[in-house]
Amino acid sequence: MRSSERIEFFPLHGSLPPREQDAAVEPRDDCRKVIVSTNIAETSITIDGVRHVIDAGLAKVHRYDARRGLNVLLAEPISQASAEQRAGRAGRTAPGTCTCLWTQGDHVGRAKHDDPEIRRLDLSECILQLKAMGASDVRSFPWLDPPLEGDMARGQSLLASLHAIEQDGTLTSLGQRMADYPLHPRLSRMMLEAAAQGCVERAAIWAALISERSILTGSPPAEFAESGDEGVRSDLAVMERLFNAAARSDFNPRDCDRLHLNAQVCREVERTCRQLLRIAQDHERDAAASRPPASGRRPTPSSPADALIKCLLTAFPDHVAYRPDAQRADCRMIGRKRVVLDKSSIARRPGLLLALEVRETGAGDHVRTTLSIVSEIESAWLEEVHPDRIELRDELVWNASTQAVEQTETHAFDGLVFFSKGRTQVDPAAAEPLLVEQIIAGNIKLE
Repeated sequence: MRSSERIEFFPLHGSLPPREQDAAVEPRDDCRKVIVSTNIAETSITIDGVRHVIDAGLAKVHRYDARRGLNVLLAEPISQASAEQRAGRAGRTAPGTCTCLWTQGDHVGRAKHDDPEIRRLDLSECILQLKAMGASDVRSFPWLDPPLEGDMARGQSLLASLHAIEQDGTLTSLGQRMADYPLHPRLSRMMLEAAAQGCVERAAIWAALISERSILTGSPPAEFAESGDEGVRSDLAVMERLFNAAARSDFNPRDCDRLHLNAQVCREVERTCRQLLRIAQDHERDAAASRPPASGRRPTPSSPADALIKCLLTAFPDHVAYRPDAQRADCRMIGRKRVVLDKSSIARRPGLLLALEVRETGAGDHVRTTLSIVSEIESAWLEEVHPDRIELRDELVWNASTQAVEQTETHAFDGLVFFSKGRTQVDPAAAEPLLVEQIIAGNIKLE
């Protein structure tokens, strides 16, 4: 290349306006073009004049993230087939070269082909969209790659728990509105609840922060990490405050570095947030047009932070945990072993917690579950949002240390006990069978 030759750079990805995509692919004689592209270039598109390809060997892939219970966009190594397809971009119209930025050993260890998307995603979002378009029986849908039956059942079960479909699979009116959001159904359910709670603008930020890559590049600065949000301690509220601070400088890279934020991801969060707010505003206009004039004042919403976490509870009821002791990071969670709170969380008080990330490490008897992006919650919020999942029990138990029968009152959420109180005054008739059992076991000596 001659040093005097003019060079221009062009981005190329699917979300660009058509005019900008055309600018990237149209021939140019007055300059040398450098096209910085996503894997849209792996399609059958031909770009005249491409002679050299430099491949980083990565692609953003939609995949189910078990830690958050959501489908997320992750950067992953591409398959061997994808690498061959990319290399072919350099030889479409003339001889060319391809430089791969990974080793031959790495290449041999990569998957030969990409997994079908239907096999790597949680299907609840797909099922919801199909039902919203009129495909009531998704099992008989003519899939190109049929999904696994277990994946289909889990997707429908989640939609039913979010009240998007009836038990027989029929789409509800709530589910129809959820389908308007380009989000996982958990987050679209959260957005609809936020509209009812009167906190939709902040909920859009929270939903965008959850659905996009993490904006954090390191631990939050102390002045953000230690301040609570209206009495509620939440890691997501910390991220929101950092995001808002960066937004005030239009996500200036220097300011974002100081805040330990990724400026590019922050801008992606902002775009997603604006899109969610437009949809919420459309819903509000439709609702206002159909409802009769209000006869009085609208109900006063909850305090903003309380309301936001209640919205999260509608979407992530299976992510509730309980921390019994402030001096230990150990927590309890139904169906999981050795659950601990991430040491970086600001949710440090004992009691009920809601964790957006539930990360498992190890295997077998050495599995360890770490909870992160955590918010502290109140038992009253559980009772308000999910009253049908609260169970109150009175149980008679034998206390070996006092050699007496005690009555214990317990409160549980989906089987997770978060309140227990013992009483020594017990109905003798009710205690009699347990006393007899202890006598037979030899735990009570009769003189």
